[in-house]
Amino acid sequence: MSSKKGYTLIELMVVTTIFAVLALLVSASILYSVRSTGKSESLSNVRAELDNTILVMERHLRNADNITTTLSGDTHTITFTDYLENDGYLICDTSIGVGRIASKADNFGDTYYLTSDKVFVSECDFNLIEGTYGTPDKIELKITAEAKGVTGVETGSVVIETILNLRNY
Repeated sequence: MSSKKGYTLIELMVVTTIFAVLALLVSASILYSVRSTGKSESLSNVRAELDNTILVMERHLRNADNITTTLSGDTHTITFTDYLENDGYLICDTSIGVGRIASKADNFGDTYYLTSDKVFVSECDFNLIEGTYGTPDKIELKITAEAKGVTGVETGSVVIETILNLRNY
């Protein structure tokens, strides 16, 4: 009569294999969760920056006169006259390597960027909506952007569309 104590090699290998598969599944789900968090944070930062850009553009355009839009190559421009009779420009340059929105005023000559270099603006669409008296009542803004320096699963683009009601009195 032999009393058997312990486990056979086959039993140990089966248990080790089961634990290895479980560890692989758990680590894959943790990695997916971390990547999803990175993508969510990246898109949230881009959305916040575009929201701020839209607010600045709205401030410029809300009480502006003589608003026109032009498209030349990859550059879309809104030209306007502000309440002090100064000419101003909102410029969206979607060229490869640029991808930014800027504001420029003739009286100051300086150009300042509304989007940072951490965001690449890939598409801008500015459409004037004519009112009853032949002047624009509204302007439709559509901006598509993505975070720079983000690759792989964490990439994604943000699209913001809004219609600004302009001064019509």
